[in-house]
Amino acid sequence: MPRSLPIKRLTLLAAGLALASQAGAATVLTFPSANSCSAQIDGYGALQACTNGSHINQAVGDAAGIDVQYTDVNQSAPTSLLWWDGGYNQLPSALWASGGDASSHARITLLALPGSSITLGGFDLGAWPNTSRGSNLHVYEVGGPDLYNGAVTIGQQPSNLSTHFGFAATSNKGWVIEWWNSAYNVGLNNLSYEVSAVPEPQSWLLLLGGLGLLARLRRRG
Repeated sequence: MPRSLPIKRLTLLAAGLALASQAGAATVLTFPSANSCSAQIDGYGALQACTNGSHINQAVGDAAGIDVQYTDVNQSAPTSLLWWDGGYNQLPSALWASGGDASSHARITLLALPGSSITLGGFDLGAWPNTSRGSNLHVYEVGGPDLYNGAVTIGQQPSNLSTHFGFAATSNKGWVIEWWNSAYNVGLNNLSYEVSAVPEPQSWLLLLGGLGLLARLRRRG
């Protein structure tokens, strides 16, 4: 009987640390027009209502554990992505980059802040104006390997549906989504991800040590 108390405590410890590393509720960014844009081209400053061609605010999607960054890559000065209210297949709105079909490049970075990890769920790409278009898509871990890299066809006709890309990949660095040629007539919406807390290294060591002791106690019991 004396062995049952430490076993119970170690089991509760393991369960608690496992819960600490679980993902929170999924976030889906749909980029509504209300208070999602900025008067500045870099996307900073006060949140304000979007109109066609306005820049998405860099604060959209930011929360505990994550910094979402929007970049119009081909611009010489820091520039956020643009917003449009429809026409990208069935999507109600979309983010896109300036420059025209052959010279546009969009990037969205989901940067994991210290102590957090991000699981990329997926996103939709639609083609303007309610059509089907070719583009290039690159999805990769921040500073790391690719999840996807290649040419894609966006928009399904005659159903006029956007193209969905789904993933279930987790990183404690974050993820980058880039599309180009075209990112002008191809726009993104319905970006989904989950942010999880990552236990401190000391907690993992305590957990591993406790589980080892638990196993030894069970063998002796």
